[in-house]
Amino acid sequence: VNGALAVGIGSKVIVHEFENNDSLTGVAFQDIGVYTSCLASVRNFFVISDICRSLTLCAFQMKPPKITTISRDFKDRAILTAEFLIQDNVIMIVAGDYLGNLH
Repeated sequence: VNGALAVGIGSKVIVHEFENNDSLTGVAFQDIGVYTSCLASVRNFFVISDICRSLTLCAFQMKPPKITTISRDFKDRAILTAEFLIQDNVIMIVAGDYLGNLH
């Protein structure tokens, strides 16, 4: 995400930055839901799929470092994977659930 590393661990998403090209330091975090199953990013935006609470669209701001929730799907679906699809100047989000359905 914008030169940083976003990691989904359980119910948290943590953005890490490299310090002095030596170590990773957590600079921002967000509590998402029950369990993060997939995280996909484009520039400073990322979509997080949750095994029980569907999708959340977030943005990462560098200064001051913080994660902002832009949108969330309120239909509780068991989403296993999500990805951005980009065609020309249109960005779409596709998600797959445990039954093999695409949303």
